Amino acid sequence: MKPSNALKSAVAFVAAGVLAACGQTGALYLPQKPAKPVQPSGATAIAPTTTVTPPPSN
Repeated sequence: MKPSNALKSAVAFVAAGVLAACGQTGALYLPQKPAKPVQPSGATAIAPTTTVTPPPSN
């Protein structure tokens, strides 16, 4: 018994769907973790040195 044209078409359609199902072209890769912010070595946070003098009281 020979397979019908409809069966051949269905098998070809399913095979094409399985091969194209990924959707991403090119090499697959794992996403990289975001880098932590880098602080300059040896530097510490220094508060600004502004001096406010109160007005003279009478």
